[in-house]
Amino acid sequence: MWPEFLAINSVMDEVWQVLHHIRSIPNPLAITSNPLSYLLSSLRSNISRSAQIARIHGTKSYRDLGLAAKLVMVITHLFALFLIVVIAATSIALLFAEERPGSPWVLALGVGVFLMLFLIFVLFLTKLLGETFYSAFLSPFRWCTRRVASLGSIFTEIATYVVLNRGWSVLQAITMGLEGYRFQLPLIEQRPSCLPENYVKYEDIPKSAEQRALATRSAWIGRHVADVSQTFSKMLVTAADMDALLRTIEADQSLVHAAYYMDDDCIARIADWIARRG
Repeated sequence: MWPEFLAINSVMDEVWQVLHHIRSIPNPLAITSNPLSYLLSSLRSNISRSAQIARIHGTKSYRDLGLAAKLVMVITHLFALFLIVVIAATSIALLFAEERPGSPWVLALGVGVFLMLFLIFVLFLTKLLGETFYSAFLSPFRWCTRRVASLGSIFTEIATYVVLNRGWSVLQAITMGLEGYRFQLPLIEQRPSCLPENYVKYEDIPKSAEQRALATRSAWIGRHVADVSQTFSKMLVTAADMDALLRTIEADQSLVHAAYYMDDDCIARIADWIARRG
């Protein structure tokens, strides 16, 4: 039986090339690690970037101090840790005490006095050892702050992980014009494999037509590459600029994709097929 359809295509067809590779290549945005590893890596990266930014802004740490200043800093931090433990233990004890008339006010006043005296002591050391000492004194607090602040990015990182792993299939569907398609996306093939072998015949376009189309395409690129460069050289590329560029490409008749219905050899081959002459 004479096949009902004639399929003509070329591996140089620009539209087929784009759709075929977008459909066939694996997700280039996919994250290979598991969600927990990715999340931990992202948190460490956020903390590292925050530390680098802080260093750029001039913050100091232990490594910026001399030996004597480091010893003084260790003693100061140990004393600060001791105060924190004493204040926390006293607060818990007063919280669970049966009788504590006026104890919250006493506790607040005591904490305020201790913190004020300790701050005066730190400022006195800063006066003796320089401003680097004060910046280094705050380094443990910055260390804790960076880790607490990084927890705020957990939901953003989770959303990024999902989008990078799932977004490629959405982009494929949009590119193929199959938004909302409920089934697996079809393969982009030159021959329509969904039809029986005796129902369709596939042929490459005539080589002469393909060579002429390639030569015409090269000439078109040479004429318009300056226009494309001029469009993207603007500091702000508007939607109108992109629309004009896309309309120029759309109206182009020199692509290989247009050779099926523009070249005389292709037209003659289609006419022969319709006339059942080969």
